[in-house]
Amino acid sequence: MPTPPGEQLSARGARTDHTSQLLVPRRLDKDGQRVNAAVARLRDATDDVKGRMGRRVDSLRAQEAEFWTRLRELRDTDRTASIAELDQALGQFETQIDIAEAQLDAELSTDAETFAAAVAAELEAWDVRLNTLAAAAADFSNGARRRVDAVIDLLRQPLAEADRQLEQLKAAGSEASATLRAGVRQAMDDLDWTAEEAISNLDIARRSP
Repeated sequence: MPTPPGEQLSARGARTDHTSQLLVPRRLDKDGQRVNAAVARLRDATDDVKGRMGRRVDSLRAQEAEFWTRLRELRDTDRTASIAELDQALGQFETQIDIAEAQLDAELSTDAETFAAAVAAELEAWDVRLNTLAAAAADFSNGARRRVDAVIDLLRQPLAEADRQLEQLKAAGSEASATLRAGVRQAMDDLDWTAEEAISNLDIARRSP
């Protein structure tokens, strides 16, 4: 079941004042360790898995570097609001790490049960990400917020299809065929493809009137 936006913000939402300035570097350091672990796992994977996951992991590394740059720029200034924004953005970054870790688990799984559990975790992480985006949109202008809501609605469709495919795989149990597994993976690929294009426009939407 999707996590209500308010609950998600309470878990990973923006903190304030001195607390944020202390916790953001610690969180980012832990996030970096998780990204490095994903890089190490991918290094030992097959070429097919590297081809499927390489761009996602590279994106996480680039985002981590960008966060450290932003943090350094803010560290010696009294810009509490910007630190709070960075803290909130880290929550969204962490859900992307959750998605990548679950996807790696699915790609490297050797049996249907492990694969299904990994995909279920991946879908749950996507739910969290969409709820976090919905909560962040509350600070956008009216027009931008409507566009963000439309993007989230768009992503709910492939998310629901992936969940449907997963339920079919789980119902088959030990008799699950390679075709069913491929159907789940294709549904997740469709979700990734749709999200990559749609979410990339969110920052533009936020800045639009």
